[in-house]
Amino acid sequence: MIEPRLEKLKSFEGVQALIETAKDAEACRDMDSVRELLSPIWENYPETPDFSGFEKNDRAELLRLAGFCLAFRGNANGQNDRLERGRDLVTRAIVLFEELGCPHKLTEAKISLALCYWYEGATHECEALLADAESRYRGNKNHDVYLQIRYYQLITFVVQKDYESADAIFAELDPLMEQCKNKRILALYHTEAGVAASRNREYSKSKKHAEKAIDIAEDLGVGGLVSANFNNLACLHTKMGHFEKAHRYVDKAIEINKQLGQVGFLAHKYDTKALIYFETRDYRNALFAIEKSIQLAEKGEDYAPLADALIDKCKILVRLGQIENALKAFSDLIEIARHRLGKAAADQYTQEFSKLIYPKRGVAYREEVRLFQKDLVRNALLDSDNVTARVKDKLNISQKGLSEILNKQFPTLCDEVGLERLASRKKIQASDVEIPAFDGYESSRLLGFRVYSEKLPQLNLSDDIIAAVYTGPGQTLEVGTYVLLQCQVRGVLECGMIRKEESLDFYFFENDSDPCPFTAKDVKIVGRIVGYKLANSAGAEFTPIGK
Repeated sequence: MIEPRLEKLKSFEGVQALIETAKDAEACRDMDSVRELLSPIWENYPETPDFSGFEKNDRAELLRLAGFCLAFRGNANGQNDRLERGRDLVTRAIVLFEELGCPHKLTEAKISLALCYWYEGATHECEALLADAESRYRGNKNHDVYLQIRYYQLITFVVQKDYESADAIFAELDPLMEQCKNKRILALYHTEAGVAASRNREYSKSKKHAEKAIDIAEDLGVGGLVSANFNNLACLHTKMGHFEKAHRYVDKAIEINKQLGQVGFLAHKYDTKALIYFETRDYRNALFAIEKSIQLAEKGEDYAPLADALIDKCKILVRLGQIENALKAFSDLIEIARHRLGKAAADQYTQEFSKLIYPKRGVAYREEVRLFQKDLVRNALLDSDNVTARVKDKLNISQKGLSEILNKQFPTLCDEVGLERLASRKKIQASDVEIPAFDGYESSRLLGFRVYSEKLPQLNLSDDIIAAVYTGPGQTLEVGTYVLLQCQVRGVLECGMIRKEESLDFYFFENDSDPCPFTAKDVKIVGRIVGYKLANSAGAEFTPIGK
């Protein structure tokens, strides 16, 4: 059985050479190369491979490699069934290594199993396996296996936002890495060290780590790791205020992941894209990008990028004044953090969110009071739908007093909360006006809705209108048409001219000052707006809108 397979492996001088070459690629997370290397003996990928004809030791190595490859690629591409099957293959390898009495290989297999659990979001199982493996190598800290164990323990602490424990491992690994000759481990270490330095505001140090990691990864030919460090540089330059550079770096990272087909890793990159837009106050595109990040992250079971995207969505929604939606996103976030990432992560996210709602700045007393007053006025504006008459009543002050506050004390506050959005928050209501047949549309297919003119600014109307909505079959979201939609979750009605963000695959309403991107699955199409007349003109005919 084995002879035809080994014939295919003659360029590797046998299966052992193939295993060692595949392990080199695996250590750098170049799973595309691992898959290609194993293809002569795993022709039915991604189905379960048959390595029964190989020697027991080789079979165990191949099962571990194939299992981790399947799990990694399943995580990267949001294919959960492959994650589970990959973990099962690694478990079979562990059983064989135990029977063979191979302690180093057994430990490597347990590290692989720990990572499979991590990809599934089972952080506690991952931690337990790594702790057991680490205890066996404490007396040999320069061993590559020990360095790998400590690196992955470091990663688990970072995911759980336990930066104190992570920094302790960094302090231990720094001198050890000076002696390390393993390029694979060095590339991974410099990647994470760059992120840590950026987190600690050591920007020059962060840049050097990222560039070093890119050099090593390019030398090893590992595109995924190059992409990760381009993304890290994008985050770094965002913090430094170099937004053009940040966009260039994250676009490079996205392009690499797309070329390699690593869909799962794109969630991180779109989250970074959203933060760049956020820092430049382009909140509409920030919301588009973060929704794309969440959409991608939800396809897999790696919950860390999903949680990060949700807290960033909260930041964007709070800045847009959509506090209720921010609270809903935070509720989803905490549910994930508590059950998948641990208490430390949940506590960290809670602290971040509390600062969004009222960010205590720790400044001088007078400034703290001034900022608190500003938050009171901002919240009153948002709670009162930006209707100043309601705001003055809520704050128990005069209209003149409110005007002075808005114009003199906090002149930018109107822009921050979008005071001009008053009309867009008014509700669309069904009208009892009977719509006659017109412009080729049957009366039985037409419904009337009272719409505030600000919903359709392209029509240049100053008064409310009765919109004639065609409810015929087979309607879809077409760019450039006026439509009436109903949110599948909240049930509210919205209307406007449809536009589409092609790069992110989301729809939105043209000239909407309170952007809310959506997909076709998020909404029910009530119908296309095909005509209108002014609400206060009882005898007027309906004016058609182009088909």
